Amino acid sequence: QFYISSVVLGICFAGLTTTPCTLLVSNWFGVAMRGKALGILFGGNSIAICVFIPILNIIIQSFGWRAAYFILAGILLIICLPMILKLTIWSPEELGIKRMGDIEGEEDNTKELEGISFKEGLKKPSTWIMFITGTLLVIPSSAILAHSQPFMVMNGYSATFASTVTSIMIGICLITCIMVG
Repeated sequence: QFYISSVVLGICFAGLTTTPCTLLVSNWFGVAMRGKALGILFGGNSIAICVFIPILNIIIQSFGWRAAYFILAGILLIICLPMILKLTIWSPEELGIKRMGDIEGEEDNTKELEGISFKEGLKKPSTWIMFITGTLLVIPSSAILAHSQPFMVMNGYSATFASTVTSIMIGICLITCIMVG
């Protein structure tokens, strides 16, 4: 049951978080700025998670994990969803402005690209290499994030200490996100 639900969770996670964020950054920032923008995006996500993990720990300690899930869902529905719907603009062209980081004199070939169908994509080795690589990256990172706190608590550490250590581990991602960007 957990393995099946984690496959669904992984597909939804990729489809609702990293992928649309990356597409938005690619639409808004040209070649000269895209790496920096992605570094800032994922670095900012790391900061948010570092701050949010201890807060979530306090909510779990105060109300229990079942109530914490409902509280988190409420926060996402009440705050995040309206912000996403109101503030997300797919491309700068919708506002009549140029994207940042386009190199002068260099032609924009993105409008000429047509892409391929889903069936054609499944036949390409590069699709499967990206799928396998993504899977191999997500499994250990999710395992660390999801299981480090319970592991430490089960071994006698306080929940506060465990959430702080997990928050620090995510904080390390801030440095690597900015470096990769």
